[in-house]
Amino acid sequence: MKFFLNSLPWWASLDSGLDWSFEERSVSGVILSVGCFMALGPFFILVFLLQALGLDKHNSSFISFLISVPLSVYVAKILYATFWPDYFKRAELKAMERLEKSRNE
Repeated sequence: MKFFLNSLPWWASLDSGLDWSFEERSVSGVILSVGCFMALGPFFILVFLLQALGLDKHNSSFISFLISVPLSVYVAKILYATFWPDYFKRAELKAMERLEKSRNE
């Protein structure tokens, strides 16, 4: 499990973010919040389709959550990097500097 959490991109990390720059915190917050909001539509559509196929409501909700939230967060990252590339690039450079500094310590 620790390997999985270490392999997440910096903007999807569930780290405290206390040592992050302002740009990193704001980019990560926007991506995660927009991604979770975008997941609502696909989530309910998948729940409806899975229940129509005969799954009970608990299993269909769980499967829909596992599919819709990660995909929506990655779509939100792509949209953010497309519409605000310079701000995303600045946050990514600061994240690389921070991660490089933490590896050298």
